[in-house]
Amino acid sequence: MRTFPRLSPGSGPWTSERHGQVVAFGVLTGLGGAVAVAAFAYGIWIDEGRVGAGMLPLAVGLILLLTCGSLFVAALRRTLAGRGPAADADSGPGTDARGRSRAERVRNLRIVFALTLAMVAALPHIGLLLAFGAYITAVSTLVEKRPWYTSLAIAAAAVAALHIVFGVLLGVPLPGWTLTPGIGGSS
Repeated sequence: MRTFPRLSPGSGPWTSERHGQVVAFGVLTGLGGAVAVAAFAYGIWIDEGRVGAGMLPLAVGLILLLTCGSLFVAALRRTLAGRGPAADADSGPGTDARGRSRAERVRNLRIVFALTLAMVAALPHIGLLLAFGAYITAVSTLVEKRPWYTSLAIAAAAVAALHIVFGVLLGVPLPGWTLTPGIGGSS
């Protein structure tokens, strides 16, 4: 009969690092599933077989569900087997390939989660393009430590690409304010 170790954070195989990975991948797996299900409310296909506004959230949700779901299962198996995360085994004593400590990686993860939640909360109020641009700028500046002007340039390029591909070329309605009145979204 197989026995499982005591499942309490901070003891045995459930150290805070392992526990954090399992929780993070579990939350992202749930988020991916929720996004994929919610996409159907926007319509996957519209008139004449054109792609609807829900196709992108469906694709992203399914990708997130599958990738994070597999990472969740792998992290859970490693934790139950009492092994540490694979990334730390390859990166030496507590640092990753970019020289970041474990504490810095955890801080960056928390920042990205908080910024993502803030972007989702801001979407109905300021629109997709502005919220996405602010998100890219913040992640690039706070997590990647790029200068603010470089972060703004990256965000402007990402917002322009998003608008051109989805708002103009595909004609997908983007939620909230857009750069071209009458095409996608509402003012």
